[in-house]
Amino acid sequence: MPLNKNAMARYHRLDACFRDRSKMYYIEDLIRECSDAIRTSDDSEATVSRSQVFADIKNLMYEYPGAIVKMRGERGRVCYRYADPGFSINNRPLSVDEAKMIRDTIMMLGRFKGLPYFDKLEDAAKRFEEFGLTSGNYDCVGFESNEDLVGLDNFDGLFNAIVDRHVLKIRYSPAFDKEEDRIFHPYYLKQYNCRWFLLGFDVKVQAIRNFALDRIKGFSVMNEIEYVPYEGGGFEEYFKDVVGVTIMENEPVQDIEFLVYDEKTFNYLTTNPFHPSLKILKGYSQEEPARMSVTVRPNFELEAVLLRYADNIRIISPEPFRQRFVDRARKILERNE
Repeated sequence: MPLNKNAMARYHRLDACFRDRSKMYYIEDLIRECSDAIRTSDDSEATVSRSQVFADIKNLMYEYPGAIVKMRGERGRVCYRYADPGFSINNRPLSVDEAKMIRDTIMMLGRFKGLPYFDKLEDAAKRFEEFGLTSGNYDCVGFESNEDLVGLDNFDGLFNAIVDRHVLKIRYSPAFDKEEDRIFHPYYLKQYNCRWFLLGFDVKVQAIRNFALDRIKGFSVMNEIEYVPYEGGGFEEYFKDVVGVTIMENEPVQDIEFLVYDEKTFNYLTTNPFHPSLKILKGYSQEEPARMSVTVRPNFELEAVLLRYADNIRIISPEPFRQRFVDRARKILERNE
């Protein structure tokens, strides 16, 4: 079966045509139907070629031998339909390869320990034994997680609220020492540094904010309030200019330049960049330090990452960020002298 979006749209439209006994579909009809399916799927003016539809029919005949038959219609023209009107590609059973792929995916998701939503995934994987596939009782992959993180018991409900587009009244403790109710339109759950964050529209500040799950004390669904969907692009795009989850709206995207004085640190940053925008401006040598830059909005998470390498790097610019970094380094010295 095809995997890309357009191919799936064509296959499902052909499936509907082959099941339809109310009319005979000739190749011109199938081209028109497939083109309509693509336009509906992509909201574009794209059309499907004659050769593409013939190739799709050939692939379906190969995938489902005997399911599709050719018939002669008006003036001897060829039309296509299913031999059995009750047949559909949507009704076919899973193949062993497909079952294995789904089982492996379920088992991998089950490695996200501590998430209540995935507690039953191991039991679900066992259902694939009917295909001769065993779920196994061994670990073969691990993900960074914190099973003792406070607030994980809210994960299920928050996840479902996003999927079902429910507005929430969240009991939130922004500074741990006080609690307040916030009306919140949830959009996205994101993990960073073993913590989970709920991103959404905060009615109180009339802006998008993220709430740490370990500070959410409880929540309830507000069915009487209409949900306001997120109208931006994908959330990968939303977070592309930051390290972590905090977006400082008063900070523009800027180039943070720094020197690296240690070869091991340089190699580590090169092979394990902490942000996709990390660049090498000048390589490391025994005579001179390396020069690197990262293009982001400065935030607390960026400072924390760079502080890991504080003994082997020097911030060059911009000056306000360099000064904040120096001030934090001085506080570290004062606390530990």
